[in-house]
Amino acid sequence: MATQDDPDSKPSAGIPRLPATPASMGYQAPVAPACRQVDMTDEEIEVAFAALWRKLERCDD
Repeated sequence: MATQDDPDSKPSAGIPRLPATPASMGYQAPVAPACRQVDMTDEEIEVAFAALWRKLERCDD
């Protein structure tokens, strides 16, 4: 039997308990860096693309 002094025995008044989420537990997603480091220069990208394009043209023949 439940007594008036037992707070766990009271009904929850129909309010469902929400599941724990990473955000509710204090987890914060890492922030993306403000500027991205470039691996290749524009010239290197153009040279690589031209070489790839030539290779694709040879495959079409």
